[in-house]
Amino acid sequence: MNTSIYIARQVDSAALTVHYVTALGTDSFSQQMLEAWQHENVDTSLTQRMENRLPGLYYIETDDTGERTFYYWRNEAAAKFWLESEQTAAICKSLATFDLPLPERHQPPRF
Repeated sequence: MNTSIYIARQVDSAALTVHYVTALGTDSFSQQMLEAWQHENVDTSLTQRMENRLPGLYYIETDDTGERTFYYWRNEAAAKFWLESEQTAAICKSLATFDLPLPERHQPPRF
């Protein structure tokens, strides 16, 4: 997601659409995430919404010496199940039509 937001901030949204493909729940936190991404001009039309699922959460704790501890809550995350949903075939079909702008060798990217 971070990369999608950074790209969306750097390009002309009329010239390039930045999509993010994932799955979220139908809970209020998932809705807030979706709205934040849309506010950043990330197209969320390929983001699935799944009943009885939640977004995965990751938390990094840093102690006084700089040592980091990672915590994950993702066993029931919607994104873990997106390939199993009824929407998957339609999303994959849509993705197959996308053009991916790639830079020419040894030249800066042009979006």
